[in-house]
Amino acid sequence: MRFGYWSGDKIVTKLIYFTHKSKVHKESVPFHRHPPHEILIVDTGNIEIGLKDGSIYHLEAGDCLFIKRSCFHQIRFKARTANFINILYRGKSFESLYQAPVRLNSSVYDLLGRIKAECVPPLTPLKSEIICVMLSEFILRCLIQQEETDREIIVPIEPLNKRFYRSEMVRDLTDSIRKNPAGDYSLDTLSRKYSMCTSQLRKLVSAETGRNFSTTLHKLRIDAAKKHLRESSDSIKEIAEKCGFNSIPFFYKIFNRYTDMTPLEYAKSFGDVEE
Repeated sequence: MRFGYWSGDKIVTKLIYFTHKSKVHKESVPFHRHPPHEILIVDTGNIEIGLKDGSIYHLEAGDCLFIKRSCFHQIRFKARTANFINILYRGKSFESLYQAPVRLNSSVYDLLGRIKAECVPPLTPLKSEIICVMLSEFILRCLIQQEETDREIIVPIEPLNKRFYRSEMVRDLTDSIRKNPAGDYSLDTLSRKYSMCTSQLRKLVSAETGRNFSTTLHKLRIDAAKKHLRESSDSIKEIAEKCGFNSIPFFYKIFNRYTDMTPLEYAKSFGDVEE
């Protein structure tokens, strides 16, 4: 996500970029530099940052590294999969933050999660102003935490990617149904796939979509059937099977429920179709 609004006289005067990325261990980013200041926070996995001067920083989940603007650096991903947040901004910098990674505590990490939640388009000038203020607070909190002399044990943080996992899981499920509506989407099969009991799965789908599980499944399958009816020359029987309906009477019943039309009536509105 790229932004272009200017803020007032604060630590962060302009947010250029905020993204939550995922990389596999075989990937790496060669030496490069950014004109703005850069912040890199590891959410899960392990990352190695190398600078041109030979410095190497090994970052684990919860570590935050501030990188000087125009500083050449490369990134290597050491875990099977690494999730990290990458921020580019213009404004003030603090030399002490470049000396070593900052280990974020749970409160600073919560603030980062709120910043991420705000960075959802569309962004108005007022919303961008709020993000700049929140990011300024994040930088100040990193300074305070770095300056603490009495290093207490930090409570393990819950990665942001896991906080958003539930939404991603439902998104993965609905995307799968759209791509393959005839697939096996029984609750038992899905509970094994997502390591979740069937009752939790039902509640989650309902909370995320606003519909119960069977309604969500039927709606997506009927959407796929409508697309086939508009764009293909397949018979209604073939379309029903391709969209996960093994019973033609049941297909007609569900189709009528969502369209107030039979599949044949819907198909004839776009041209001839075989029954």
